[in-house]
Amino acid sequence: MRQQAALRAPFPPSVLNTIRGMTYVPVGEVVARLNNVLDDFSITTSTFDMPVPGEIIAVVTISATIDGHHRTAVGVGGDQVTTRRDSDDIVDLGNNFKTAASEALKKAAWHWGVGLGLSRGDERERIDVEHYAVKRGRES
Repeated sequence: MRQQAALRAPFPPSVLNTIRGMTYVPVGEVVARLNNVLDDFSITTSTFDMPVPGEIIAVVTISATIDGHHRTAVGVGGDQVTTRRDSDDIVDLGNNFKTAASEALKKAAWHWGVGLGLSRGDERERIDVEHYAVKRGRES
């Protein structure tokens, strides 16, 4: 489980960002982690939808071989369309699509443990890892 452990490793505080009290990993760091740990990964699906006016939803599916096992993960992300304050003119949909796709990619990578500790807390993550190791030991 060398690759899985490397994917789950905490990010150094120097690469984390905080907005409105929420600490997060920038998408560039997530992609760098995937590139550095995995021999090969692919984004096999990326779709966009506007199910509600003013909202963009992206679905991203990533696939890779992790520790000898083929794995697939799906993530969904979204963003609200930005408009000018003095009118309802849309400012730039490109940035909204990029944000939705970035969020979806990060959420797909969460399935493999990338940055998951930030959303759940380090202590909960440690307990889960220990529980999983014990459970796996019984199954072997």
